[in-house]
Formats: sequence, structure tokens, C-alpha cells
Amino acid sequence: MKLNNRGVPFLYFKSTIQNIYIYIYDKVMMLYSQILFIKKGKVELMGVVNSRIKKCFSLFIAFMICITVFFSGLVYADDEEAPDADTAIAENYWAELEKSSYVDGGVYPKYLMKLQDSVLKNFDLARGGDSPSTGIYKNLNTLTYVAGMDMYEYISKPELQDNEGPNGDPNYQDNKYHNPFNFKFDSDFIKDRDQLNVYGDISVNNNTENAAIGTHAIGDKLNLDFSVNLGNLSKWQNSRLWLDINGHSKGTAWKTHGTEAYIATDSELVFIINIPRGITVPDVNDLKFRVDGLNSLKFKKAERDGDKLIIRVHPSLSESGYLPARDYYAYLKTISNVKISVEGLLVNSEAAVNENITITGSVVGVQDELVTDSMEVAKKKIGAGSDDVRAAYFFAAKQSISGRDAAAPQDKPNLISYTFKVNRAAENTTPSNPGKTVKVVKKTKTPKTGDDADIMLYVLLLGVSGAILTGVSYFRRRKVS
Repeated sequence: MKLNNRGVPFLYFKSTIQNIYIYIYDKVMMLYSQILFIKKGKVELMGVVNSRIKKCFSLFIAFMICITVFFSGLVYADDEEAPDADTAIAENYWAELEKSSYVDGGVYPKYLMKLQDSVLKNFDLARGGDSPSTGIYKNLNTLTYVAGMDMYEYISKPELQDNEGPNGDPNYQDNKYHNPFNFKFDSDFIKDRDQLNVYGDISVNNNTENAAIGTHAIGDKLNLDFSVNLGNLSKWQNSRLWLDINGHSKGTAWKTHGTEAYIATDSELVFIINIPRGITVPDVNDLKFRVDGLNSLKFKKAERDGDKLIIRVHPSLSESGYLPARDYYAYLKTISNVKISVEGLLVNSEAAVNENITITGSVVGVQDELVTDSMEVAKKKIGAGSDDVRAAYFFAAKQSISGRDAAAPQDKPNLISYTFKVNRAAENTTPSNPGKTVKVVKKTKTPKTGDDADIMLYVLLLGVSGAILTGVSYFRRRKVS
């Protein structure tokens, strides 16, 4: 993170400003709701009007001052602002993006399930600011953005967030926190910015080729594994729930979004493998692949789009597509490394020999979820209460550091790839066993007409033979005489 040459103290200043901003915002909304109510189509004032208005006006002025400071550039580096859609698409070399007016920020991973086609499409998607995502932009992640502002310093310190009181919560902890599912501060929340990233890796025949470029031969079978680490998904969602139910003026959100909540979801993982020349892939209808790391699947499907092999994976919460919130957050903890294993790829005779051949890939995903206190709404996916919220989180994975390709370009560290070379084989070599390294069989050369070296050899042999025959004949004649 850049500090605009102002040093570490500005991190604390930034965090303080964020806390002041949230506190004032909550207070303004609370006072406003106390002052105004609608009755018989008219707006009436209740309470001590003048004092309330003065307090509200003062807080509003302070709120506007904080906003001015917040956007003045004192606490935000230029590269912390999300770029426009065209720039985002041009800068992302590790995943294909496309423009989308359906999400804030205007960009969304290509090939991924469209949110307007989700089973939750009947509900309005929460808008305002940048859509929560990671791996979409070159220099920042927006998972911790709220209303267009990066709240990482606030979200990553859940123990510093407090409330006005228990608001009926029987599990109110330390006289500060709503913690309905007993999250642990040291292990269940985002504590490091790197935890906002998603990493993936490609390996072939159990080798990532991170130390050296591997070798294969024509006819070799390639068993390809493509993995993605989603171990921080649980921490993201826990951190967002904590922000949702803790803080001033959050009321009984601990109940409506916590203990009495249901969560319906629609999600998808898409693995895109770019197949280079020299690799044969079975027809998608015959392709054998499996998925590891998910408890249950709605379905899995393989597709071809030109030289791309696309594998779609739809996780499933349950047959009805929803869970009580308590079970949902427990389920998220079971998700870590998800892997697809593809069989039947083959190095064919078009593979360039003694040259690098690179398989590249990308993995993208989306979690579309609805939080509601109505089991009927969660089950039928229609209707919505005043406290129901639909939000979507999507990502594009980057190459893991530990599995980085030995031949990966230095200027593209996020590109997920696997590189190998094909050994040179004799022209007449054919694989007797496609699953093993091809053995080269040497053939004995026979003289050919037109070969200059062989003609000279013939002339020499004929000359020597002629001389020997002449000598033998001469000695025979002398002996007879």
C-alpha cells in the first residue's frame, strides 16, 4: 500500500477517520429516524424539535467535513481507486473480463454465471460503491470496500468494534459484541491483506514444474490437476457479517441476519484451460474429470470454446439451496482447496520439439447470496422483507507463489501456467505405448542411389575387388605355364 510519502502515522489517521465516519453516519441515521415519522401522509416532528435538529445539523456538518477529508487524497493513494472498466480489462492478463452494467465497477469475469441468471435474480442486488471482488483489478481488491471506500483497517480489527448495548442479545459478549456464532478473533477473520487474494495452480502428472521445465514425449498421457485455494472464503464472510451486526445503530441485526437468519445461495466455479497446439483433448462428452474439495455439487459440466476447455462446477448448500445462517457459516469453514482432475490429454505429433509448450489457465468464481429472516423466502426464492439483503462476491485467481512455473514470464507473475518440452524423436518413431516415454529405435542405413558418399564407397569397393581378382588371375596363369 502506498502512503503518499506521509509515513506510517497516516495509517492510524486513516483508521481513525474511518471510525469517525462510521460513527457519525450511524448517529445521523439514528437521530433522523427519531425525528421523523410518517403519519396520515404527513411528516410530523416528535420530541424536542429544536435540540434534535441542532444535534442532527451539527453531526451532518461533521459528517460532510469527514467526507471532504476522506476524498481529499490525504489518506487515499491514487492506485487505491478502482480503475474504469476499459483499464481493468486491459490490465488483467490472468483472467478474461468483460463489461457488465449489472455490477458496480462495470467489469465481471467472462464465462462466469451471470448474476441476472442466478436463482436469486428476483431480488435486487445491493448496490453502491464497488462490487466486492478480488483478483479483478491489478492493484487492489474491493472485498473490504463499503460505499466505494476501503474499510480494511476497520474490518480487520473486529475486536475494536463495539455496540450501544445488547439490544436483547442473550449472547452479548464482554458487554461489547454481538457474536452469535462464537467466532474467534485470532482465526476467523481477515487479518492480512494477502488473505484477500485467491491463488490457483496447474500441475501435470503431480508435478507443478516450479523448479525446472519438465519434459514429455510424443504419445505421453497428461493427467492435469487444476486447483484453487478458497480457504479464506470463510474469513471474508465472517468479517462482513461482523461488520453487518456490530456497530452503532445496528439494532437487532444480530438476530435478523444472525441467529434467526437463513441464507440462500447460487454459486459457480469455472476453470478455463487454454490448450496449446500439440495437445489432444478428448471430446467433452467423453472427457473424464472429477472434482475434489466440495461436499456436494449441483452439477459439473465440460465445454469447448475454440482452444479453451471450460469446466463448470456448481456447489450446492442443500437440495433446497439454503441453510440456517448458523449452519451456513459452519459450512464455509469446510471449504479449502478445490481441485479438478482431468484425464485423457495426450501429447500429439504436432507438438514442437525442444521448445517450450505452455498450458495456461484461469479460474473464476462467484458467490451470490441472500440473507433473510424468512425460511419461506429462502426456500422459494421470491418475496423479500425489509431486512433482506442480496449481495454477490466474485474473484479471479492468481498463480500461487509456491507453484509458479519455472518458465513463467517475469512481467506476468499472476498468470497460472504449466510449461514443458517435448524430447526430439526419430522421424519413424511411433508410440508403442502412449502412456510411456517413446523409445527411439535406430535403423541400419542402406545405400541409396544419388547419395554421393555411398557412390564413392561403391567405386572404392569395386576398384579394390577388381585389383584382387586381377592379381589372382595373373598368379594362376603363371602357375599353369
